[in-house]
Amino acid sequence: MAQQSTEASAAASGLSKMMGKKLQILLPALLSQNGVEDGVVDMIPNENWVIREEALQIFKEAVSGHCSSKEFSYPTGLGGDSELLEAFAPILNQYFQPTVPIEPEHLVTASGVGNLVDAVAQTICDDGDSILIAGPCWGGYQALLRFHGNINIVTANTPSFYRACTSDILAALETTYSNVQDPARIRALLVCNPHNPVGRCYSAETIRSMMRFCSERGMHYISDEIFGLSMLSEDVEIGRDAGPPFVSALSIGSEGSSSEQSELPIQRSHVHVLWGLSKAFAASGIRLGVLVSQSNKLLLAGVVMSTFWQVSLPSSLYARCLLTSGRVPMLLETSVARLSSNYRTLTARLRDLGIKYIPCRSGFGLYARLAPNAETWDEEAAMVRKIREHGAAVQAGKTTSGGVDGGKGWARISFAITEEMLREGLARIETALKAH
Repeated sequence: MAQQSTEASAAASGLSKMMGKKLQILLPALLSQNGVEDGVVDMIPNENWVIREEALQIFKEAVSGHCSSKEFSYPTGLGGDSELLEAFAPILNQYFQPTVPIEPEHLVTASGVGNLVDAVAQTICDDGDSILIAGPCWGGYQALLRFHGNINIVTANTPSFYRACTSDILAALETTYSNVQDPARIRALLVCNPHNPVGRCYSAETIRSMMRFCSERGMHYISDEIFGLSMLSEDVEIGRDAGPPFVSALSIGSEGSSSEQSELPIQRSHVHVLWGLSKAFAASGIRLGVLVSQSNKLLLAGVVMSTFWQVSLPSSLYARCLLTSGRVPMLLETSVARLSSNYRTLTARLRDLGIKYIPCRSGFGLYARLAPNAETWDEEAAMVRKIREHGAAVQAGKTTSGGVDGGKGWARISFAITEEMLREGLARIETALKAH
């Protein structure tokens, strides 16, 4: 009934049938993304708030010391301002350790990694084609891959949430691919590494196997590595099952090697890596992402066409100043130290309260079972509302990944907020749970 109503309203408003269907699918999720009320500790954002003051200082310096009338002109250059691409390349080479050194001509920038996910999909997919995603996947992909095209999304989930980033994903990919009605129309595998929302990483061996899976089927391998520089410090106790450290897809394979264990198991022209400033540098509002594709000039050109409105020059200015400032190591070290400290604070309090949680190695939030006796999604939602009534906002497990193995009572809690906010939020959560 709701679908008919939405499509009828779209038609009455003079909208196309295509847009009516998109509104039906995507609008409810977009409308649900409301902010929190004044006075409520927001523990939901998947943003980095721990180095905002340092990032703000660099932004002010960029504006006061480097801004000119040039920043009010149209951007020049295909794929991004040439000085911006030149600033990105050495940072990517330093921190992602690519087998083949990254050159500016390997890069295309856009207004955020999400925009690039959409652009790559539009470049490689025809109407009705599919993208296979290694699940459980971030819900935002559903919207990104459907905003501008009729692209089907196929998710391959491991039997257990806890095993999502292990070699178990290989069997899940095989089974899912085999069960699709027209597997030949699956154009790519999209992998989020470090994984969002699981907060863990794939091993080099598993990445290599997923690449081989793609190669055998003529598929592209797309690696969303937005959290690649947002790892917790190595001295954080995360448990043995939290998985390996981050390995970029760019570092897989040795150029010209004849060893099966070191050669790239897929054509380099089919490997595409996405990264951006939002997570590592607390700059989600700057809207700047970068695509690395080292052996496919036509794909880069297609992405440029799909993201025709380029990154604004003020955003480019800030990024250039940041990436060439010499303060990147300090910012990353500060961010990792504060995230790690907050993670310790959060997990210690959860243990004190006897609350089960899933350890993570990367990212900005973890899953905790705040209502262990919940048997329905309504009971989980009631727990989230109760916490909000006591002045803290957390995200229900169902809304972020469909729950943890179908279990009820989970919530995702961000630790990428200030320490003061985290401690106050935890105190309010404790009060709410004791009153529940």
